[in-house]
Amino acid sequence: METNPGERVDAQIFRLLRAVRDWGTVSRAAQELKLSYRHAWGLIERAGVALGEPLVIMERGRGARLSALGARLLSAHERAENRLRAQLTAIADELEQALHPAGRAGRATGRLAVRASHDLALARLRDLLFQRTGHILELEFCGSLQSVEALGRGQCQMAGFHWMDPIDGAAAAAIARHLKPRSHLALHFAWRQQGLMVRAGNPKRIRGLADLTRPEVKFINRQRASGTRLLLDRLLSQAGIAPTAIAGYEEEEFTHLAVAASVAGGLADAGFGIQAAAHQLGLHFVPLVRERYLLAMTRQTFRSPALQALVALLRSPEFAAKAGDLVGYDFSRAGEPVPLPGTSGGTRDRAGKMLR
Repeated sequence: METNPGERVDAQIFRLLRAVRDWGTVSRAAQELKLSYRHAWGLIERAGVALGEPLVIMERGRGARLSALGARLLSAHERAENRLRAQLTAIADELEQALHPAGRAGRATGRLAVRASHDLALARLRDLLFQRTGHILELEFCGSLQSVEALGRGQCQMAGFHWMDPIDGAAAAAIARHLKPRSHLALHFAWRQQGLMVRAGNPKRIRGLADLTRPEVKFINRQRASGTRLLLDRLLSQAGIAPTAIAGYEEEEFTHLAVAASVAGGLADAGFGIQAAAHQLGLHFVPLVRERYLLAMTRQTFRSPALQALVALLRSPEFAAKAGDLVGYDFSRAGEPVPLPGTSGGTRDRAGKMLR
């Protein structure tokens, strides 16, 4: 990465910024990346000089946090990673097989094309599945309804989507149009807490949706057709709040972390998203609703070795440990069969038998 007037910034700064955000201290971040404290702090300082602003702010007795610029820079990098990860994983696997075909002998190489609403735990599941089995989740994040539509049209093998119980009639009808009990089934993935992400310390004392209508409060939204945007709209409707009364309602980001980074970076006072994203960026969180996240697939896909390996991993202590630090998640029922929303069709139990 180059800056004006041609100064170079070490690309390792992104890993370092992520570690500072996650751990809250430069020393722990350096330890996680196996760097000396002096080298890590040198990278941060040089990048800040090159970019014209500090990227990390040291706070006496409280460790370190990302500055507004640091949060924006990391958010932009993570958005690019999310968009490119599936393509890069596929390309890397093709290159590995071409260069070292013998090295992959006997190792599972199943692929699952997945469209899913953005979720932090699902990304960890993808990484763990590849590390342990070699199976690849070609994961593409998009809106919940877009994911369901893609599965119904045969454009992917698995879809991740979420809703608040009880599911409203419009959402249930939309799902039922694309997913049929004879062809598809669903597994429970997680319960998640959704709510308002606000700046650390909650300086504007935001306690609920009604506070978003105050003229001094700036909001940042998720994109249209995302499950989180649809959930917010449902909550606003129930509360009798018009979206036009919220400053910033039309401004959009494409992931929970991007929304959280906008709040952490001072671009907005509040956003709506999952508690885990707020926690990762040190934000205050106002819980509003507990929702269910499901994984739907074709019945043919369910019988594949890759999907059976994924289900086994979902139910394992290893996955619980891998995702256990994500605040606001409950994985106690991960991998259990559930009815498709909006249908009365059966699904399968843990032994693979039909349930009615």
